[in-house]
Amino acid sequence: MGQDLRAIIPHRLKPDRIIDLPELLNSHNKRFLTLLPEVRLDVKNIGVKHWHDGWVWFGDQPNKTSDILEIWKKSDVIGLEGPGSLFLSFGRQCAIIGSWIRWREFLTDRRIFNGWRAIVQYFTGFLKASSAIYVPDSGPVNAAVAEDYVFKGNSFETIQRFLLEQCGQPLTTIDAVEEIEKDVYFYDDFGIKEYDEDSVLTKYMWNNYIKFTTEWERKVNLAIILNWKAEAYEDPTVGWKYNKQLGEDFKNDINAHNEIKDPDAFREKVRNRILKEHKEDIFINRCSKCNKIVRTPKAKQCFWCGYDWH
Repeated sequence: MGQDLRAIIPHRLKPDRIIDLPELLNSHNKRFLTLLPEVRLDVKNIGVKHWHDGWVWFGDQPNKTSDILEIWKKSDVIGLEGPGSLFLSFGRQCAIIGSWIRWREFLTDRRIFNGWRAIVQYFTGFLKASSAIYVPDSGPVNAAVAEDYVFKGNSFETIQRFLLEQCGQPLTTIDAVEEIEKDVYFYDDFGIKEYDEDSVLTKYMWNNYIKFTTEWERKVNLAIILNWKAEAYEDPTVGWKYNKQLGEDFKNDINAHNEIKDPDAFREKVRNRILKEHKEDIFINRCSKCNKIVRTPKAKQCFWCGYDWH
């Protein structure tokens, strides 16, 4: 059994909108179906148990409005089956979109990679969201556990922080994948945001050149992440002050305390130090069309203007 591909998307759907989902999705089907050929989901697969021309509630769930609402009130997961083996499952705060596309295909086939992202972007727009996380649906890796977090009703931010702590920074392009079996996940931000050179450069440096940070800087960064986790879980015992890895000397370090209070300023300061001390080892990859910083040193696509130079 291989790993299938899943995408996690935040949602704020209320019960009155939940019950209308099949009708709402089917009203947009014509536009949506044009995306399926890019990932070969337009060809009926005899191995797929359920195949539909439109969207319907899962076969084991009732179709009556009152019954669907009752399931939703009990916080159980509800879901729909749709065209091309696609399905949508809804937890209390996040949705999962999946199909029989393999995780390995997503990591190695550029057409599948771009086609699936187009499908996910469609659904993020439908759910009035702007971000998505891509994970495998099974396996021993931590990324696969994220799917369980959806079914337990966790928020998108909580899932992000869990993955950040367990797997590190997300990948944003298959150019960065070195080992298929590695514990990796992907993140997409489809929101239309104003380009800010300063903040984009800081993110670029931390995502791609963390090897140039000092042990102390990495400890401060870990403390910041643990603070986020404590806030998300509403549990101070998972915060940095309770973490044994940091050591007592660090916990009594006044400078560290001050840096933790302002994460953005700290990361910018580290960025500037690395740029100054390792300038010959740093490559700021820019789009040749719009001159904006892209996501990785090996990236060949700009997510600001859409230019692709593969």
